[in-house]
Amino acid sequence: MVDYNFKVMEIKVPPIVDRFPLPTYGDSDVIGYTNMRAVKQGRCKMRSVKVRKDELLQLVQKNREKHIAEYQDAVKDYKTLAIQKVQDSMEQLQRRIGELKEGEVIHLGHIVFNLKVPENHSKDYDQVIKMLQMSVDAVLEMQSDEFAMYAMDDWEWKNEFYATATSNKLSLR
Repeated sequence: MVDYNFKVMEIKVPPIVDRFPLPTYGDSDVIGYTNMRAVKQGRCKMRSVKVRKDELLQLVQKNREKHIAEYQDAVKDYKTLAIQKVQDSMEQLQRRIGELKEGEVIHLGHIVFNLKVPENHSKDYDQVIKMLQMSVDAVLEMQSDEFAMYAMDDWEWKNEFYATATSNKLSLR
């Protein structure tokens, strides 16, 4: 679980935001909440927020470590599933060889694995971390889409990443 416990310095809120409830996270002083889907769907009316650089840096570093652990788990599942599928195909091919040697005429077809390799997005985190480390500002202004990615760990690739990992895990015997 990602800890969203960081201080928001200043936010610009248009009056329409009052119609949308803003969740809080425990004792956090986070006043605003957004995510990529809300921004894309036009439900997020908060456009920018100022955050403390050091708190955001810690959060992005923690999110990076979480992604790396999830990626390593996804790769482990992928390799296990790939080995299973290759072994199954080899057994099927051995049977086909036997059938051909016995004189049967058979359709060989194609071997299809339908596996998607998990993608490592740690470089996305690395870029943000390096930018934050090199920034001379103690307080940074972020747009809502940046906040969604960096603070909420809600990247555009996240759903695809989880779909691939989940699909491979569910396909394991």
